[in-house]
Amino acid sequence: GATVNLVTGAITYGDWTSSDSTFPEVVSPDLSAKGYDAPDQAKVSSKTVTATDEDSTVVVTYSQGTTPVDPKNPVWPDNASDATKKTELTKTVKRTIKYVDSNGNVVSEEVVQTVEFTRTPIVNKVTGEIVGYDTDGDGKVDTTDGSAAWVTPNNTLPEVVSPDLSAKGYDAPDQ
Repeated sequence: GATVNLVTGAITYGDWTSSDSTFPEVVSPDLSAKGYDAPDQAKVSSKTVTATDEDSTVVVTYSQGTTPVDPKNPVWPDNASDATKKTELTKTVKRTIKYVDSNGNVVSEEVVQTVEFTRTPIVNKVTGEIVGYDTDGDGKVDTTDGSAAWVTPNNTLPEVVSPDLSAKGYDAPDQ
């Protein structure tokens, strides 16, 4: 309260008082359903303040969560755009070996070999956008270059021995 000196008119103020001078603990909300990872502070501790304390702001930071999308069985976050969902995740490279004579006539059955490549996009769970690609299976971004993200367990096509067609009157093949 305040006291007024009736002779001089001076007002003297007493100490500030409060019925509650403690900010209570606040638990940071779980925003995982909205795509965010756990915050950097699970809670903000209670704090006792006095009238002479300055205003303060506590910032709790959430990271936007990411999730890998399995190229063999893609399950995209609900907020991924149709364009994002159309991203190519598997790619097959084919080599065809044809056996022909000098006139282009087929002289033996062709051999077809394939190697399958996949890439695993890492998708931001908040925005639904691809933020990069996982190339080593750890679920984290290793590259943001989609053309460098293709992986395969074996990218070497096996050697093929050309058939011996000498019994049909042909010379040895050129390859």
